[in-house]
Amino acid sequence: MAAVIGNLTDALIHNAEEGSTSALQGSVLVRVTQAALQSAKDTDKVRSNAVRALGNAGRLFSLEVQQLDKGLFKHVVDSLLNSVTNGSAKVRWNTCYALGNLLKNPSLGLDEGIGWLASPPLPLCCIYLTWLLRLSRCYRYLPSPNYN
Repeated sequence: MAAVIGNLTDALIHNAEEGSTSALQGSVLVRVTQAALQSAKDTDKVRSNAVRALGNAGRLFSLEVQQLDKGLFKHVVDSLLNSVTNGSAKVRWNTCYALGNLLKNPSLGLDEGIGWLASPPLPLCCIYLTWLLRLSRCYRYLPSPNYN
């Protein structure tokens, strides 16, 4: 189900970028986001798609949608921040991608004044996590020192 929600939100973002006039009703987006939040508590295989859906949904949140369920956006951010440090490499990678999507939300106002904050730290975070994962895998294959 999380893969379907992820693909649905990918399609919604694609339509929004093309300027499609058919807007998703706020109550439907709230339900989709709640389903993605439930899926984000599942196994890593499901979480990797759920965090992608959360990032996409967070990008689509408008101020009107945030008024429908005031705590939902906070739960999305908390779930994504939790997934940055917990889970498999795919979950962490998709979480970095999702946080980047979330920061592209125009209602956050990051493009006005502090827009520089949104671009460099997130890719640096992803690069750092990727190299940490690669280094930890390399250490496994190093021969143990022989002290004869």
